[in-house]
This record gives sequence, C-alpha cells and structure tokens, in this order.
Amino acid sequence: MSEVIDIPIIIVGGGGCGLSLSCFLSNYGVKHVLLEKHHDTSLLPKAHYLNQRTMEIFRVHNLEEELRTNSCPARYMSQIAWMSMLGGDGPTDQKLIYKTSCFGGEDGTDRNTTYR
Repeated sequence: MSEVIDIPIIIVGGGGCGLSLSCFLSNYGVKHVLLEKHHDTSLLPKAHYLNQRTMEIFRVHNLEEELRTNSCPARYMSQIAWMSMLGGDGPTDQKLIYKTSCFGGEDGTDRNTTYR
C-alpha cells in the first residue's frame, strides 16, 4: 500500500519562475515540491540576462550573491550574434550571419561595470 504524502503546493517546471518560487517558499518555510521533466541542466544558456527588478527580488531573498558567483561573467555578454545553426557540420551550419555589441559592451570586457 502506498503512503499518502500531503504537500500543499506543487510547482511544475524548474525554469526561472519555478526555481525562484521554490526558493521564495523555502525562505518562508512553506512546504512544497518542485517537479521537473528534465533530469539534468540545459546545454544552452537560460536566463542569460536578468532585469534590475528581478535582481532586487533575488536580493531580498538572499540569492543575489550566489547568482553573481555562479552566473556568466559580464565580459561574455558584450555581443550578440545571429548564426545559421549552433551545431552541425554541413556547409550552412555554424555560419555567422550578423554580430553586434549589446548591454553596453564593445570588446568583451566588463570595465567599470556596476550592478548595484
């Protein structure tokens, strides 16, 4: 016979919203479970850029420093590129279509970058 587990909140999906909600509920001691269909992390970047308000909320929940410690360095977010494909070895695969600076970066440096 299976044991019944009483959990008041079920979060479906371990993306940015689901993981954030799980952290916030944990901070308040609310019992919950998070269900994610993938067994591992993504190979592609996710939430590569978070806006100011999102970081303010993470700061309130004591997540800011861990995010900064484990996130992509700003020097790797100075350009954006459009590619034909990210993988493959065909004649039209992995071809650069266009590249430009973004987030104020020009040369891949994070000189004088202020986040607060």
